[in-house]
Amino acid sequence: MRTRRLCLVLLLPLLAGARLQAQQATPEEIEALMAQSWLQGQIASLAPHIEEGILQKDDGLDPKRVSAFRKAMATAFAADRVQARARDFLQTKLGHEDVEQVARWYSSPLGKRIKELELKSGKAEDYLNTPGDLEKIVGAERLKRLERIEAAVQGAEAVLLLMKHSGTSIQKTKYLVWGVDLPLPPDVTERIDQLRPMIHRASLLTSADVLRDLTIEDLDRYVSFAESPSSRRWHRAAWDALNLVMAKGLEEVMAAMPKVPK
Repeated sequence: MRTRRLCLVLLLPLLAGARLQAQQATPEEIEALMAQSWLQGQIASLAPHIEEGILQKDDGLDPKRVSAFRKAMATAFAADRVQARARDFLQTKLGHEDVEQVARWYSSPLGKRIKELELKSGKAEDYLNTPGDLEKIVGAERLKRLERIEAAVQGAEAVLLLMKHSGTSIQKTKYLVWGVDLPLPPDVTERIDQLRPMIHRASLLTSADVLRDLTIEDLDRYVSFAESPSSRRWHRAAWDALNLVMAKGLEEVMAAMPKVPK
């Protein structure tokens, strides 16, 4: 009897592992969700934004260094490469049930409508200097719901995290392109702490503007989805995937760039 119990105890971890493996989302399911959601588009927009930020006006830059940079970017941020990197990461973070529930939301009429509205929205920085009390601008009841959505999806925090992780890498890449010694940004953590309230406010104002035509009932349904365990896991994993793609891509670009002569 003791032997049987011992065998059962030893088998439990294996059985649990098999159960988790059976529930793991497939690569095809992850790819479908990336396309169905906002993530695929966000990943595709990384390279143009990075190039614009580093090159700015490339007048006076060494054409050879600019050419090397563009070539490195095209390789490191090739569409199939970055999408596959995000997909592989997400597969380690999301189960089949998570993907199924989130996909069901994005395929619902309200989910589709909200995604379309959010994709057409302006940039959060457009709202950085909007004066006035948030409750008066947005309305108390709408603001309560928007704050809950923001807390669940962590959009503003994700932006700040991207700034924190990419700031130094972008500056180092810029140095390799420009060929001049550029000062590194000041302490990133301290700067982010200063920006946090401003970015959070801008994110709420952006959502308020984008979702202004939704009813309170629509917002309540959005809150229910955003606060669900599957949605929280999805958004956390999606933001981390975006961070990973950007960080790894910039590492590859820097490694491919010719060194700046002393």
